[in-house]
Amino acid sequence: MIIIKMGKLFTGSSLRHTNTNTKTEYKKRYIFRYLEKRMNDMDEKAVPLTSLFPGEKAKIVALGHGRGRQRHFRTMGLMEGKIVEIIAVQPARGPVVLNVEGTQIAIGMGMARHILIQKL
Repeated sequence: MIIIKMGKLFTGSSLRHTNTNTKTEYKKRYIFRYLEKRMNDMDEKAVPLTSLFPGEKAKIVALGHGRGRQRHFRTMGLMEGKIVEIIAVQPARGPVVLNVEGTQIAIGMGMARHILIQKL
């Protein structure tokens, strides 16, 4: 893993030894590790849910970082491995309407960006 921070280049081993006392830097490192692990586990390239057009189907491969956001997605029925179909995308960055196992769910464009999918 390579991270560029304030003009300095950090690799995976040197990143662990940097002096990061703030919460935000710790969160950033956690997010990078989480996303790197998820991307390595995926067979094909994962793209955000917002890249689909109405009528297309996809399989959810990863949900956004953070336990709260993941719990929110799961309570709506959005979980890894489920097949989703885009029903409608509203103009001007409005909500995205999804069909998940016969249930229609509307989520905002910002939340849809945090769901990684594989197109079918």
